[in-house]
Amino acid sequence: MEARYLYYFPLREPCCCLHTNDMARRKLSKDEQDLWKKVKESAVPLSRPKATPIAPQLLKKKDNVQDTRPLKAFQIRPASKPSTITLPPPHGKPDLKMDQKAFVRMTRGRLEPEATLDLHGYTLAQAHPLLLQFIQRNYHANRRLVLVITGKGGKQKHLSDETEGYGVLRKQAPLWLASPPFKSKILQVHEAHLKHGGSGALYVYLTRNRAKT
Repeated sequence: MEARYLYYFPLREPCCCLHTNDMARRKLSKDEQDLWKKVKESAVPLSRPKATPIAPQLLKKKDNVQDTRPLKAFQIRPASKPSTITLPPPHGKPDLKMDQKAFVRMTRGRLEPEATLDLHGYTLAQAHPLLLQFIQRNYHANRRLVLVITGKGGKQKHLSDETEGYGVLRKQAPLWLASPPFKSKILQVHEAHLKHGGSGALYVYLTRNRAKT
């Protein structure tokens, strides 16, 4: 079997002479030349593997690479004016349930209260049952307009619970009057005229007791 040889370099013609130990030169014999010719013909050149293409995403810039492109010019706009919110008036138009003429006379101080309860200086725990008794008593007596004095929020005289702040009763009384069991016996609640106490008192206009008529 003929031997096959692989070469990593181009084949060249052998020199026509060989070097011996004594440096003498001689020509290749015919057999040697024929052998070399067969070696050349049987040689198979090495095939180089194709280069693996680089993935497109690897060619992109890394995230941590600083972008050296110049920034676009920007302008500073003048500060915008803050939007104006229109608040409703503190005392809106009341939901009128009583007669309009009687309501106008009452708010102008032309109607005289038929009974008065002064809660100024009482705690919430003391004032609630007193107010309930007052409303029930005058409702059964078929009185229509009564006056409840809450005070304007000054220091309470008979304060047994000092944790209550000033003006608590003034804020709480209208809430009581708008809730059961007061609500069913009351037609209208409104701040009193100045001659009857102003913001420190309340007009309470009771419903008519049909059982008395």
